[in-house]
Amino acid sequence: FVAWVADFYPLYFNEATYLWCTKCETNLRQPWKCCVNCDDMLNTYCKWFYKLLFMLEDDEGNSITVSACNEECKLLSGLPPANLEVDKDAFDGLVARLQPMIGNLQEVHDGYAKQKDLPAVSLKMRFTVESWIANDNRVYRLLECAPI
Repeated sequence: FVAWVADFYPLYFNEATYLWCTKCETNLRQPWKCCVNCDDMLNTYCKWFYKLLFMLEDDEGNSITVSACNEECKLLSGLPPANLEVDKDAFDGLVARLQPMIGNLQEVHDGYAKQKDLPAVSLKMRFTVESWIANDNRVYRLLECAPI
């Protein structure tokens, strides 16, 4: 699929991970660092995961939203999820990895707070995407991407 990244979620990359209890399957809210439901004070079951979506748009204006949060996604390979609010090295590594594909989208997002409407500009790339039907909807996940 040849396209460019037209947008991403979450709005800010420091929110691109979440802490999850693998025992009771609960999303833990900040500032919690352990699961009080499971009395997991040793962080045995708490694990960080990515939550990162990209809206891809082709030359004809067709768009799809893809998840980059799967183990098969080569984009995040070698970048273990961490608390991006406090781990500056992990945050900087994620931004450096994503910068070539997102172009000026961080500035576009920053402009929302200042009520500035900036045009999005990012590189056209070749995306390898897998899709399937879930709950009567087609969903997509990113496997890899490369510049053209």
